[in-house]
Amino acid sequence: MHPNPATVQMSVFHWLRPPRRLLVLFLGTTLALLAGLGWLGWRSVQQDRTVEVQRTRARLETSTDLIAVEIRQKLTDLDEQLSRLSVVPLENLDVTAAAYTQNLGDDVVVTVFADEAVHAFPSERLLYYPAVPDLEEPFVPSFSIGEEYEFAAHDYRSAIVYFQHLAQEADDRTRAGALLRLARNQRKAGQLDQALATYRELARMKGAAVGGRPAELVARRALCALLEELGQREQLLKEAGQLGRDLQSGRWRLTRATYQYFAGETGRWLSATRASEQEQRGPLAAALSLAAGVDLLWDRWQRDRRSPDILAGRSGLVSQERALFLMWRGTPDRLVALVAGPGFLKHHLIDRLEGVLQRQGVGVVLADGEGRAIVSYALAGPEGQRALRTMADTRLPWTLRVVSANPGEDLSQLAARRRILIGGLGFLALLVLAGSYFSARAMTREIEAARLQSDFVAAVSHEFRTPLTLMRQFSDLLAEGRVTSEEERHQYYAAIQRGTRRLTGLVENVLDFRRTEAGAHVLLMQPLKVKDWIERVTAEFQQEMHGQGCRLEVEWNAPAGLIVQADEAALGRAVWNLLDNAVKYSPECKTIWVTGRFENGALAITVRDGGVGVPAEEQRAIFNLFVRAAVSVN
Repeated sequence: MHPNPATVQMSVFHWLRPPRRLLVLFLGTTLALLAGLGWLGWRSVQQDRTVEVQRTRARLETSTDLIAVEIRQKLTDLDEQLSRLSVVPLENLDVTAAAYTQNLGDDVVVTVFADEAVHAFPSERLLYYPAVPDLEEPFVPSFSIGEEYEFAAHDYRSAIVYFQHLAQEADDRTRAGALLRLARNQRKAGQLDQALATYRELARMKGAAVGGRPAELVARRALCALLEELGQREQLLKEAGQLGRDLQSGRWRLTRATYQYFAGETGRWLSATRASEQEQRGPLAAALSLAAGVDLLWDRWQRDRRSPDILAGRSGLVSQERALFLMWRGTPDRLVALVAGPGFLKHHLIDRLEGVLQRQGVGVVLADGEGRAIVSYALAGPEGQRALRTMADTRLPWTLRVVSANPGEDLSQLAARRRILIGGLGFLALLVLAGSYFSARAMTREIEAARLQSDFVAAVSHEFRTPLTLMRQFSDLLAEGRVTSEEERHQYYAAIQRGTRRLTGLVENVLDFRRTEAGAHVLLMQPLKVKDWIERVTAEFQQEMHGQGCRLEVEWNAPAGLIVQADEAALGRAVWNLLDNAVKYSPECKTIWVTGRFENGALAITVRDGGVGVPAEEQRAIFNLFVRAAVSVN
């Protein structure tokens, strides 16, 4: 163990202290050099970046023009296909149009306006039509007799008998009207179960009409209303759910008003099952937007069918918060139109440009007139540098934005040069800092060594002063004959003896320190009965501190006969130093606790006091040579 001399705090500032002026000059020169190199490197990076940005910009502009040409060509191909479809005879239209729309995808409908009627392909994709065939039921004089029973006489039972007989007619239109009136009278008469059966029978009549609407649809709506009246909630949800799905599948050719009425009714009944509605919201919104686009185009054709502008064109619009693309071709008597959503645009326009986009290394965005993105391709993150073409520039229904698909690759060469430059500057800075450090350390090593030697001598002298002072006092008393009692004389002799041993120990400490520094110190490991040894060391220290009010408490938590291999002298000096420091730095609490504890196959000897302690941030440093805690210095 090292002696316990007065020590100094160590920090990086002690290595770099002298000479300050030389150090400041050296660092100033180095910083100026690094600043110059940094400025040149920054200028070089900026110039490279400007060149790279210009190169990327030129590539994006070229790619934008190329993409615009490709999109126009694909729209021209679609236009030619619509032109060919517009001259197909009506008797062959179903087969030809169905074959044409087969590969167009789900987000598109092709419509043909002819003979004041609308034909949709595929028909189930259009939820409602701007015009539907006349479904008015014929006038049946026999109905008036039953209605007189119902409305004039309020004789519902007679009306029921009459309409039951009339419902046996072979003519579907007469039979459908009779069944509807029969169910109505059964409800009024309180025959609700029979009314349910009648509505179900009417719902099975495909193709019949009542009141200008499909008989099946009217019957199923009335059936749901009756189930609601009866409080049969589970059956109502089942029937209304199926009715809603059939409405959304385009099962019937309905006008917009009729569709909205029946869809509203089913929505009201299904209000408690919004999860199902949320699942259908995406496809339903797409189908509604297609129907709205067809409706808009029909109104325009009806209004301006004699105008040359309505006979061919293309446009984009927003319906039901979804972007639509409309393309049409025809004559005043027939118009063939394609109404498509974003899915069609992406699949038939953008995705088919994949080869061009990948070769150019760009992504593309089609935006509406307000700048909202409709479809996009190869956008991995936020848009960086881009090229823009407006609708007027491209003669397309959209604004075209082309961006780099991977902006990081555009500046890859610049990044590589920047890394090389920064790496070179960093390496140079490390060399300069390392040279500064070793130069400063070399300059201060001798001064530091001299200072440490001075501190060491002062510390050792301070340690020698206490036993020498005691020995001098006792020896003077003995020499002057001032001690008359033999008992006191023996006490003084014992004190001088202890002081001599203390001085001998201090000298051994100094010699051990020198031997340790030279690497020549060898520990003499021998069996040591630890409990007896620790009691002996503490007893000697207690005698040494006699008169200072110091009290030692020893606690042994290990086997009494425990023997370890140790250098008794070195271990004793270590414990003695800990005890000595505990006395010095616990002036308020004179009790020192010494504990021996054996656990996990190891013996731990602990010295604890109630003094100022060592700050946590300095606990590692105090084990270094000539280091003392800041609290102990103050």
